Amino acid sequence: RGDAKKHASPFGYVDEKILLAGTAADGELHLEFEATLPGRPVVACEAPCPWGRCPPGRLPLRKNSKWTVDGAPAAPPDPTPSSLKIYDVRDTCFVVAESVSVGKHAVGVSFAGDAPCNRPPCYVGLTHLIHY
Repeated sequence: RGDAKKHASPFGYVDEKILLAGTAADGELHLEFEATLPGRPVVACEAPCPWGRCPPGRLPLRKNSKWTVDGAPAAPPDPTPSSLKIYDVRDTCFVVAESVSVGKHAVGVSFAGDAPCNRPPCYVGLTHLIHY
């Protein structure tokens, strides 16, 4: 499931977003990346819901997902350490791993929701995986 939209910025770049959505039946989504700076965090973001209204079935990513980093279970720190505080207006981003080494890594995310769902199938959505 994914919807791509392109938006031309007045500054000249194209902002292309794809919502990677997953249900309990979809299994784990694997994303690979290469970290270029040592000891930096990995951050995940989801798209905000317009005016606080999410599409039917969508659940918050942070509380309804399981994460792995390089095949090992990863639990996003809760609360996020003040040194890694993310300043985003709608609280849509959070730290998945506090620190990764330089080199290639794989992050996995899967649906793990047990929250009530207003219209099945329930799903979570990921728009950004940020690393350094």
